[in-house]
Amino acid sequence: MTGPLQVLLLLGTASLLQASCPTIPIIADFDINRYAGTWYESERFDNPFEWYTRCVSDTYITREDGSYTVLYNRIGTWTGSNRTTEGTLDLFDDVHPGQFRASFAGWLPSGNYYVIDTDYDNYSIVYSCSDVYGFTHVELAWIMSRERNGVTRRQRSKLYSRLSSLGIDTTQFIESDQTGCDA
Repeated sequence: MTGPLQVLLLLGTASLLQASCPTIPIIADFDINRYAGTWYESERFDNPFEWYTRCVSDTYITREDGSYTVLYNRIGTWTGSNRTTEGTLDLFDDVHPGQFRASFAGWLPSGNYYVIDTDYDNYSIVYSCSDVYGFTHVELAWIMSRERNGVTRRQRSKLYSRLSSLGIDTTQFIESDQTGCDA
C-alpha cells in the first residue's frame, strides 16, 4: 500500500472532505501573551492522533525568540499514564497573529493552527485544515476552555453558532473526557 491510500487510512475518521480548505477568518488582533497558559480540551473533531486519550490540555509558553512552546498533555486511556509532547507554534507572519504552524516532536504531524475565536479567559476555538494531494482536505477543530470542566452550555451554544456561520460542521464535535484527571 503506497501514497494516497496510506494517507487516507491514516486520517481515520477525521473530517475528510472534497476540494481545498475553506478560507476561515482568524482573529485580527490576536494577543498571544493573553492566550498563553493552560487550555483544557472541551470538544474536538474526532481524529486518530487523540484516540485513546483523556484529560487533554495544552499549555502555551512564550519564548524569547518570538516562537511559542506548546506542551500537549494527556492521559492514555489504556495505560493510565500521563504523557506530554512538546511542540512549537511559529507565526506565519506578523499580519496574521492568530495563524500558526504547529510542529511536534515524534510521530505527531505538523499542521496549521488557527485561533478563530477566543475571549482569552473562558474559551477558544482552534481550527486546522490541510489539503491532501490537491483533491480533498482534512478539517480539525477544537473548543478549548480555561477550566477543566469545559465551556458552559450558553458558551457552547454561542460557539456552535459562530462555527456554523463560518461553515464548520458542528456535528463533527465529540466531547472530550476530562474525568479522573489530576488537578
